Amino acid sequence: GILAGHPLDTAKTRLQAMPRFEGASTWQVIGDTARVEGPRVLYRGMSFPFCSAGLLNATIFCVQGVSERTLNRIFGQEQVCLNGFLSGCFAGLAQSPLVS
Repeated sequence: GILAGHPLDTAKTRLQAMPRFEGASTWQVIGDTARVEGPRVLYRGMSFPFCSAGLLNATIFCVQGVSERTLNRIFGQEQVCLNGFLSGCFAGLAQSPLVS
């Protein structure tokens, strides 16, 4: 996701911020940027999203696992849908401050 999406995000930012790309398509921006500044520039600034994705995934899986085990003890293991739904909600709640 990040490796494929970051050049698209770079192109979107350039479309919005740089007047020379007014009216250009995303692919024209990517091509022109890679040709003029080199292909590495499309991945500039990717270290933070790349590193923070690990923290985000660790938070989601940790919170979901702990809450699912806890809910299994409270409601019983036969409530698979309820426990899965609630633990997913808790994981989403825990990750929202990291994403926003």
